[in-house]
Amino acid sequence: MLKAALRRIGFWMFLGLVISIKTQAQTKWRLDSLDAEKIPVTSKSKVLTRWINQGLGSIRKSAPDTATPASQAAMINAKSETPYQAYEGRTIRNIIITNHDFEQKVSEGSNKIVATGARLMNAVHTNTKEWVIKNNLFIREGSELSPYKIADNERYLRTINFIQDARIVVHPIAGNNDSVDVEVITKDVFTLGAGMAVGSLRNANASVSDANFLGMGQKIEVRALIDQDRWPRIGHGIFYSKNSIGGSFINGTLGYVTFNPSMADGRAEEHAYYVQLDRPLVSPYSYLTGGLFFGQKVSRNHYGRPDSQFYQYRNISFDGWAGINIGCEKLLKNQAVRDRRFLSARYAKSDFDKVPGQIGDAYYGGFNNMQLALGQITFFRQDYYKTNYIYGFGVTEDIPYGYNISLIGGWTKQLKLERPYAGFRAEKYTVTSGGTFYQHFLRSGGFLNHKKMEDVSILAGSSVITKLMTYRKMKVRQYFGVSYARLFNKFTNDWLRINNPFGLRDFNDWYPGGYQRISLQSETSMFTNYMFLGFKFAPFVSLNASLLTPDKTVLHKSDIYTGIGGGVRTRNENLVFNTVEIRGIFFPRRAEGQPMFKLNLTTNLRYRYNSNYITRPDFVYVNAE
Repeated sequence: MLKAALRRIGFWMFLGLVISIKTQAQTKWRLDSLDAEKIPVTSKSKVLTRWINQGLGSIRKSAPDTATPASQAAMINAKSETPYQAYEGRTIRNIIITNHDFEQKVSEGSNKIVATGARLMNAVHTNTKEWVIKNNLFIREGSELSPYKIADNERYLRTINFIQDARIVVHPIAGNNDSVDVEVITKDVFTLGAGMAVGSLRNANASVSDANFLGMGQKIEVRALIDQDRWPRIGHGIFYSKNSIGGSFINGTLGYVTFNPSMADGRAEEHAYYVQLDRPLVSPYSYLTGGLFFGQKVSRNHYGRPDSQFYQYRNISFDGWAGINIGCEKLLKNQAVRDRRFLSARYAKSDFDKVPGQIGDAYYGGFNNMQLALGQITFFRQDYYKTNYIYGFGVTEDIPYGYNISLIGGWTKQLKLERPYAGFRAEKYTVTSGGTFYQHFLRSGGFLNHKKMEDVSILAGSSVITKLMTYRKMKVRQYFGVSYARLFNKFTNDWLRINNPFGLRDFNDWYPGGYQRISLQSETSMFTNYMFLGFKFAPFVSLNASLLTPDKTVLHKSDIYTGIGGGVRTRNENLVFNTVEIRGIFFPRRAEGQPMFKLNLTTNLRYRYNSNYITRPDFVYVNAE
């Protein structure tokens, strides 16, 4: 352990010279955004450049893609359970854990580091401990092999943030048709990270983190803020999380920060801490899922503003939920039956013992005392296709197909307003044999008050991601989406807006909303073979349009806004950093204060197909996923 610590000290000395820089007008740090990694850019120093060239020079360009499109399609478009069906019912004799180094590949789509670069990363990286991998397995030695269950476990391993890719391989035993050995192959991401965000010449913040400290499935992150206009000028934050505590699949997180953005105006003057536990539904055969959150946030006048301008508040929040898989024991006896029923319940409370004088007793969701008690029954079937080049840059991605129908009911209280709530969600995912993915959804909810429905919302839509195509040695995916949203008898809910996934990206967030919205979205992504310092690149072009009907306005007098954009995304699948995106957007029609053109650099973009059918009971939202 001492040796590992010394290797890390040497690496941090190097990492201090290679940091990521993000520049934007207003930098907002969120307490609930634990992953703040940024992309490193190399210094122009000749010594450092020569050192990097020696260490990583062999990975400047990717090797040619020798697999034919037909063979690739057969490899990356398949049902997850197919490779294991020939061994169904056999006894698992041994489970073998294999952790690949960075120069090795788990699958054809994996991105590998070669030569000196790989040796450098292996020298300062501690591989995930074998017992950490075993803590994330729900297949057991001595049990019968279930194709669905083993496929679910392979998929779950790929959801862990310090695992780049994973495969579970079944090895038959010569002369024994009753037993098999199972090999679990994993490859880590490089989990050391550092970042810097520069808001102006007078303020900046930075972070250092290890997403898998000592290979023990634990993340440590330290953040700092320096702001010349703030007193004290230095703010700090520390976060710790642990994966699958004691093999229970319960993930725990602790966080404390002194420069969270204020709920009122986003200035770095909120002190906050929280404790969070969550247990995901790791498999359709799992019995239980749920989560628990407790936190407190307090505003402090770090910018010396007069009382009339400073929003003073103290808030304590609690949120807990749990769910149970109905009839799971019967389904375990016939694992080919994939239809499920799930019951869950949630209680949450948010109390302000200090409310800003500017708010008083007005209905304002962010600063109102609130309580809710919700129940939900979910009917679902969820299977998976293994593919790639959806949101990733070649690693295996698990795309769900099936259906999900949830019925929600309960009670809420906001200040003195008490109302029962009812809602439902319905989603359908389908996939063709060629690898085209479809999603259809319908969501609606509302409150009952004095025998009248209030704050009723409807959201419906469809989307398609085409099969992987090839064009001039590039892999191409096309996305199309359409959605419709409508509000009825609005009272406390927010208006429909278009600065969200159902509208136009990067549109002004303060622009007045409406009661009806129709949106069309299109994006073409092209994945190139070029690779520089392990980073792959994907240029894209997009065209979005939204029709927004303001309050007390008829449909044919609605406002239509469009956004024409393009740019490039990049990612190194071996690193813990999220996807980096440079995007330019042209708005032919502008709202007041809206620039005609925007150029944005986003360094912590998260792209992942929604693969979690079971979520906590919640309201239906029309301005967010």
